[in-house]
Amino acid sequence: MTPRTDTAIENMIREGWDDLSELCRELEMECNSWKAAHDNQVELKRIISDRPDLKERAKLVADLIEERDSWREAAYALKQSIK
Repeated sequence: MTPRTDTAIENMIREGWDDLSELCRELEMECNSWKAAHDNQVELKRIISDRPDLKERAKLVADLIEERDSWREAAYALKQSIK
């Protein structure tokens, strides 16, 4: 091999290594995100099992949010029709 091909091979290896390193960082961040979401779900289930009344309250809050959003959409549609 010549010094020119040696340098080209070294550059290709370095670039490949950099790409793999970046991919590993991205995968690690994705894994951490999934683990955090899983841990959060486990904690929520533990809280709900300790306080069964929270499950019913959560449903009521979700219903209220849905109702608020429908009223907001109706108000927006009315505002658009007045213009």
